[in-house]
Amino acid sequence: MEESVKTLKKEVAWLKAQNRQLLALLDSMADPAYICSSDYRILYLNSAMTRTFEVDDSLFCYETIQNNPSPCSHCPMEQIVKGETISQERHFEATGRTYELVHTPLQLGVGTAQKLAVMRDITERKQAQQKLQDANQELDSFVYSVSHDLRNPLTPIIGFAQLLREKHNENLHFEDLERLDEIANQGKRIHQMLKDLLVLACTGNIPAPEGPVDLNEVMAEIVSELCCTHQKATVPVTYPKLPDVRLPKTLLIQLLENLIGNALTYASDAKSPIEV
Repeated sequence: MEESVKTLKKEVAWLKAQNRQLLALLDSMADPAYICSSDYRILYLNSAMTRTFEVDDSLFCYETIQNNPSPCSHCPMEQIVKGETISQERHFEATGRTYELVHTPLQLGVGTAQKLAVMRDITERKQAQQKLQDANQELDSFVYSVSHDLRNPLTPIIGFAQLLREKHNENLHFEDLERLDEIANQGKRIHQMLKDLLVLACTGNIPAPEGPVDLNEVMAEIVSELCCTHQKATVPVTYPKLPDVRLPKTLLIQLLENLIGNALTYASDAKSPIEV
């Protein structure tokens, strides 16, 4: 019997020492923290909690922290009692700040389950997120407006190039007809790019094409255009038979045109062909 009493006393002393260590650790934290029982009675407030909130530990947690007459509708006490850890974001009118709350089940000795709540001030982070969202919305609006407005002058450019080719087909030199075709093709390409920008501004992504895109055809277009516009047009660009891909054609053109254009500008000479 005496041995059992000694063992029990040791266990009680060990639990008390553990509790003291836990409370000392919580008290040294910069984040507000409190412990309450499953019936919402406050059992402990750390120093940061008492500095941040004007709390009365004789009241229930929902009364002194949230200024509510009854338990908060968002309180996770039911899950805490079952042993779950719950994270929440809450705005507190008393401080005008937003906090991330981590509710953890806690057992301090023998008795009912208790809840440890640690509160991390995330006000600045939320404000930064909101500023970023606002900036993204402004950027989307700008892209939508610019891409929409730029499509209007493209219609007569494409239309007049096609009209000149049709009306003066017999009177124009072959090279002039090719130039008119290039004007129309480039206008259609820009029109498609602006259309993709509109989709991107509205949905956040450009959908994949319904069918595969012929990469060899894309390469032929790029090489043909670079031969007409690039100062190193005499440098040959070679490529094997390329596979079909399921990516938006306009993005493929932009990607490969930039890569090949940079290779021609910075990494080639007449004796060094570009290989794709």
